[in-house]
Amino acid sequence: MNAKIFLLFMKTIHNLANVQSGVLKSLLSIFLVSIFSFQNLATNIVKNGNFEQGSTQWTTSPVGSASVQSNDNADNSLVLNKNKFQNHFYLWQDCKVKAGEQYAIQLVASASANLANIGFEFYDAKGNLIGNKVSTPVKQEEAGEFTPYDFGNINVPSGASVLRLIAYTFGGALKLDNVSIEAKENTTENPALETEKALLQLFPNPATTVSTLKVDFANSVGNDPIEIAVMGMDGSVIFNQILDKKEAEVITIPVEEWKSGIYFVKLSQGSEFSRVVKLVVSK
Repeated sequence: MNAKIFLLFMKTIHNLANVQSGVLKSLLSIFLVSIFSFQNLATNIVKNGNFEQGSTQWTTSPVGSASVQSNDNADNSLVLNKNKFQNHFYLWQDCKVKAGEQYAIQLVASASANLANIGFEFYDAKGNLIGNKVSTPVKQEEAGEFTPYDFGNINVPSGASVLRLIAYTFGGALKLDNVSIEAKENTTENPALETEKALLQLFPNPATTVSTLKVDFANSVGNDPIEIAVMGMDGSVIFNQILDKKEAEVITIPVEEWKSGIYFVKLSQGSEFSRVVKLVVSK
């Protein structure tokens, strides 16, 4: 709770204690409850998301590969692989969540190389991965300017208790700031797309000549067609297919002419975001 809300709380308690009218006491009680309800709804479950406490609460691999940088506006940002070593670097934080709830993930990021990603994944209480990892490439900015990223409202799948926010870079620096994960009211109109009911399997992965995508939307709702799109690191769409049937589908993705690297298979229905799966092509 910040200082302004605390002072408002104390002032309200003082007024409540001195008010004789039962009606006014009731009104002030409702007002007090509203303050705390609003505060709870706006709570960011990410710890040290603005990096005012350095890299505290964040885990890096290799250890010690992240540092805090002061920006021109006196704000702090976290830099992963500041010296741009040619190696793999990871940064993550685990946040406790509840299955069935919905969260909004937002942050700003900047990358000095084109091999940088941000994303999230869910785990159960025993540390087992639940569902598929979701990630998106970070735009390369030579001047170090930040780009906002919004994953939208994400439903926590059944059995999950931990949401891991994770960042990755290779051969370049990755900067992050204003990281937030906030609980939202669950208003998803097409929940089957965002739960374990929507089966999505991609194999083999890594792939050399072809990769098979199996999609099972037998339990999906709505009449919108299902779209499969494969995107490169630069965001360009190199494969696209529309599915009209709401049943199991097997799609063959030809990758024999694609360059080795990381691609992203996005599956969506109408305006509802479904999920993104990373596809690695290795020749």
